[in-house]
Amino acid sequence: MLDPFLFEEERLAVRESFTGISWVEGDGGIGTMGEKSVHRVLKRCCSPFADGREVTIGGYVADVVGEHGIIEIQSARFDRLRDKLGAFLSCCPVTVVWPAEKEKWICMVDPLTGELKSRRKSPIHQNVYHIYPELYRLREYLGLSDLRFRVALLETEEYRYPNPKKGKRAVRCDRIPLKLLGQTALDTPEDHLALLPDDLPERFGAKEIAAGLHVEENLARIMLRVMEAAGAVKQVGKDGRRNLFVKLL
Repeated sequence: MLDPFLFEEERLAVRESFTGISWVEGDGGIGTMGEKSVHRVLKRCCSPFADGREVTIGGYVADVVGEHGIIEIQSARFDRLRDKLGAFLSCCPVTVVWPAEKEKWICMVDPLTGELKSRRKSPIHQNVYHIYPELYRLREYLGLSDLRFRVALLETEEYRYPNPKKGKRAVRCDRIPLKLLGQTALDTPEDHLALLPDDLPERFGAKEIAAGLHVEENLARIMLRVMEAAGAVKQVGKDGRRNLFVKLL
């Protein structure tokens, strides 16, 4: 679905046009674009044709409409998609693409000249498991076969400039995609189950998931609830206060 060739072509176009002062407000500082670079690149690598992008359906604007149905690029707050999904799913399949920053560079720039002041590797690395808190916001939709998800694993540069207000965090102005490192489909219960550790006991809970995947137990609990809503697992009892589940497939 995400065409690597189109991704590379579009991200080079974004890189070529980016100067660090691409967003200039009236006061001379870096502002924000209406469409961020990661969103732009992912949208265009899903559809090379302009007439397939920004299409109005059911009173809402879809990022991409094509042979795969509707594609929406959403980096956060999946709950904001609820109304759109209600309109879109009544006419065709919908795929939500979530960009995950597996590798990220933090770039500090001068707010007036755009000059790069520093570049460092971020200690935060996202992976496919980090989509689950967002999926939890849409759990009432997860049993629908026409709703699919893609995790796009990216390497990015995040551009920031110092906040003029003393003691405040630096202002983030944009993220520039550098590489498409991979993509993972979450279309079916089997796709969710494929993410679980291989050595799970027949009945398992968040503790076993967390240990096997090296994630926090709270994230493991959210994953299990999402997988339950998607029809991949089922709660079958408790061990003390711990909820226990079994695979349904």
